[in-house]
Amino acid sequence: AEGSGVKKVFTALYETDTVGGKDGNGNDIGDGIPDKYQILVTYKVVHGTWSDDTTADITKYLTTKDNQGKWLEGSAGGTAPVERPTGMKADTGYENGTWDDATTMAISVAATFKHTFTPIVYTITYNGLDGATVSGNLATYTIESNDITLTNPTKTGYTFKGWTGDGLTSASMSVTIPKGSVGNRTYTATWEANAQTITYPPEQDDDDTPANKDEDLKFDDVIQVIVTPGTWDMADGLTAVGTDNKYIIKGNVDLGKPTPADGDVFLGWDVTDGAEGSGVKKVFTALYETDT
Repeated sequence: AEGSGVKKVFTALYETDTVGGKDGNGNDIGDGIPDKYQILVTYKVVHGTWSDDTTADITKYLTTKDNQGKWLEGSAGGTAPVERPTGMKADTGYENGTWDDATTMAISVAATFKHTFTPIVYTITYNGLDGATVSGNLATYTIESNDITLTNPTKTGYTFKGWTGDGLTSASMSVTIPKGSVGNRTYTATWEANAQTITYPPEQDDDDTPANKDEDLKFDDVIQVIVTPGTWDMADGLTAVGTDNKYIIKGNVDLGKPTPADGDVFLGWDVTDGAEGSGVKKVFTALYETDT
């Protein structure tokens, strides 16, 4: 100051320096660079780990100027370059990790960047449903899906006996895929054909003789009905298949009587097992006698 006799005054300047370094306990300490030249960046990983298998947030300070107040290379204008971690690993059930902001290459204020893995979409395949009715069963799921309970199907002429497939040791009437499950899954519906009755006249046309019944047949079994040389109208509950007098059972059947050829009288039906390998369960052959 004038008159003080002091030619020059040298005043020490200070800045706060509390971050940028770590002590032995992991606590923030100064690193010799003023805090105002450092920017906090936080990196998070979701549904995965860092390359060293840890999951804790990574925090670090990016420096815009050195301890001499000079701009660092790549940090001109008060920004600092972002260097994102690499080598992240997905948790089970997740894949295809991406950064929420992959375009920002430099920051001027504190920022957080998140690397998130997405759930893998798994398929659910259903077999054994030909001719069946079922609705509401999902075709896909992820590890994050809520519990999925399969809807049981129905099928005309059959009784549902349960699902078999992944995670099941035997057919089960109730199947639930718990939340948190992973992997593609396949389930097969199992069925039991319902028993059907074929009623047919006794071998002698006697009103006092009860009708015969064959109860050893099931829905979709194949029978053969031979009426030659007479004729016969296909009974309700049967569906013709092929051209050799074969029929598929689609319900209870009253076989009735054929119309004999002229000069014949119908005596009844002869019932035998179908030939092995023929696919025919029973053969019903009309019996006639000459009546002249």
